Amino acid sequence: MLQEINRALILMAFALTAQGQSPDSLLGQLEREVNIEAGKIEEPCFAMALADRLEYEFSSDEALDFNLHYHQGNAIFFPVERKNIHQHEAVFVSTGSRKYCLMWSNRGENPVTLRYRYQLYRSAVPQ
Repeated sequence: MLQEINRALILMAFALTAQGQSPDSLLGQLEREVNIEAGKIEEPCFAMALADRLEYEFSSDEALDFNLHYHQGNAIFFPVERKNIHQHEAVFVSTGSRKYCLMWSNRGENPVTLRYRYQLYRSAVPQ
């Protein structure tokens, strides 16, 4: 269901751009290379409004667990969750105004070098 909503929001943003509406505006971006010690995490967080777009990609020299999550009350929701991967690239469209976090977990026994970048765009879709 969330994937269908994300697809619909992406299609609306592309349709508005094709009709000459103003494109989404860049809110922020980050590019980093970090070493994640065994048993530790890397977790950048940011606020997104409804229909904001996050473009992200990463690669690592060893497998990591990855997720994109948010908290609502005492519950944690994981719109994206991948286990034991070396790289991933995707576009995520927010389904609500809230703080989201990208999180990488090193469950291995050795430090892992992670290279990641993301760009956050404010939606041109009227809210």
